[in-house]
Amino acid sequence: MATIELDKIGKTYVSSASVRAVRDASISIRDGELVVLVGPSGCGKSTILRMIAGLEEITDGTLRIDGRVVNDVPARDRDIAFVFQNYALYPHLSVRANMSFGLERRRVHGSVWRSLASREYRRHRQVESAAIMAKVTATAETLGLVPYLDRFPRELSGGQRQRVAVGRAIAREPKVFLFDEPLSNLDARMRVEMRGELRELHRQLKATMVYVTHDQEEAMGLGDRLVVLRDGVIQQIGPPIEVYAKPANRFVASFVGTPTINLIDGRMHRSDAGERFVADAITVELPRGKAIGANPGPITIGVRPDRLRVGRDATLMRWTGEALVGRVERLGDRAEVALRCGPHRLIARVESTTALTEGERVPIGLDAGETHLFAGDEVGARVG
Repeated sequence: MATIELDKIGKTYVSSASVRAVRDASISIRDGELVVLVGPSGCGKSTILRMIAGLEEITDGTLRIDGRVVNDVPARDRDIAFVFQNYALYPHLSVRANMSFGLERRRVHGSVWRSLASREYRRHRQVESAAIMAKVTATAETLGLVPYLDRFPRELSGGQRQRVAVGRAIAREPKVFLFDEPLSNLDARMRVEMRGELRELHRQLKATMVYVTHDQEEAMGLGDRLVVLRDGVIQQIGPPIEVYAKPANRFVASFVGTPTINLIDGRMHRSDAGERFVADAITVELPRGKAIGANPGPITIGVRPDRLRVGRDATLMRWTGEALVGRVERLGDRAEVALRCGPHRLIARVESTTALTEGERVPIGLDAGETHLFAGDEVGARVG
């Protein structure tokens, strides 16, 4: 396996107008780590992946794999396996042939052996072919593909095709695995199953993996660490739970988490107990641990939907108010409730058994200690 070091990597596309797709990206990926690049479409995550693979030229900065600078090293010489979104299987080859294709291409070229006796050359080819088939079979056993080795891609389901694409990469035993949204063509149930299989595969292989997705649930479930991007700029790097619990800014807070976090713009005012957040009908007394110090003024408060209490539970909270119930979506063991509190639209996640009727007014509440505070400026950095 290998380490990957991105030192202020940048990518600029020059056309009629220069477009900076990635700016000053610095990431240190440890040996055997699974790092997920996540962000909305067009944020630069696939561009970073392709620069690691050698499929895109690096405009600025330095890229190292295992300590070796590879900015100008061709893709074929980086010892990297790339799993694409569209599987990229050869339709005229069987599963066995697809999985062995990369290994066959890396054989010792026949001309090296043709100078030897014909019998020696044939013997070497037989030994090499047996080793390749053994490796393909072992990989197929790991992925549950043995029954399908003689089938063609058109005879497989989407999930099975994805396993073949992953198996082709594993059989090569590369230093680094790169995944570019490999599950996006699968249905919801299959995505969940494949996500679990990829996580287990990483545990078994202890391989260095870089995974790209725009699905933040997928990112949270897979990654040892997340790299959250926006407009080509890294917003935060950290373990999934840290990114969720302590988002670096408003964008990260709103992107990571389902349903999306409630963000309320207001102002800070000093009080004897600490500081008070005021936004129209909402007033929240913040404990001293949440105080932002000498800079009271415009600020945004963030409340996760599962931390917003509705109905009888609201009376147990430090801050309580009243809201009008809008849409109620019951999703099995939970329900998502749209609320209006003055001019503010909020989302709460409650137990599906909670009795709520569209159009009724209900108490709502929150624990001020479970809120997030962000500066009221354009960047919206975390404060407090």
